[in-house]
Amino acid sequence: ISKVAKHYNCDWSVVKSRIVEYQNPELTGETK
Repeated sequence: ISKVAKHYNCDWSVVKSRIVEYQNPELTGETK
């Protein structure tokens, strides 16, 4: 179970960073 939870946490952190980049493109330096 801990392995699944760790995998989920990793995926969620990636998803969260993607959402942050989408909402705040200036953070990635890709201001359009």
